[in-house]
Amino acid sequence: MKRILLFTAIVMAISFNITAQNQVTNGDFETGDKSGWSGFNNGVTLEADEAGSGIDFCYEGTTSGKINNAEGSLFQVINLVSGKTYTVSFWGKLRDADQSFNATAKDEVTSGKPVIGSVEVNSTSWTNYTYDIVAPADGQVRILFYKPNGIGPFYVDNIDVREAQATAIGKTPTTQVMVSPNPSNGIFKVKADEAIAAYAVYNAAGQVVKSAKVNLLHELSIDLTGHNAGLYMVQVETGNGAQTVSKLLLK
Repeated sequence: MKRILLFTAIVMAISFNITAQNQVTNGDFETGDKSGWSGFNNGVTLEADEAGSGIDFCYEGTTSGKINNAEGSLFQVINLVSGKTYTVSFWGKLRDADQSFNATAKDEVTSGKPVIGSVEVNSTSWTNYTYDIVAPADGQVRILFYKPNGIGPFYVDNIDVREAQATAIGKTPTTQVMVSPNPSNGIFKVKADEAIAAYAVYNAAGQVVKSAKVNLLHELSIDLTGHNAGLYMVQVETGNGAQTVSKLLLK
């Protein structure tokens, strides 16, 4: 029964991600430019431009957004349905250690543009950050990445804003899980801030293609070499029972 319920949850997650549209324009920057985004001292970073640097400046695909060294911002104003709860999600990394800033969502119309949601960005590794917001009465929300002077470059990818129930399975997961490289040629790593107790990988049809129990690891390697290219869902269960689902593109 538990496996059936989990399978249903995975299928629902795939279905929800198809039917619930991302409210952000060009959130993955795969247009090759910053179309849809405003701000200052910003731009995009192409994976090809960084070839040989040894540093991964794109979480997924070939382009990511970038706020350059020192003060800068990147923002987009979106229209949401008043009173509904939305989950803001993005992958981000700082170049320099021991630095941080708050990524925020603001009420665009109300005087002073009050903050309605935020999360602290503080990692030099690609990390998935999420927070929930309730759309204000006017429905206009500014998704804002602003960092002050004294902070090095910031890279951001896969910015996503959807209705909260459209991305959650049970409770909105608080465990941060990173799947990389993504896309993958077959072998990829799963890293989590909480110890992993088990994992399962599902194909787009909802079938389990690989699963295992592990000995409470914070990092593990999974090999899907030989499996068909396409979209997969990586479900991770931590030692405290929390479950998260991440998308993986297999090349």
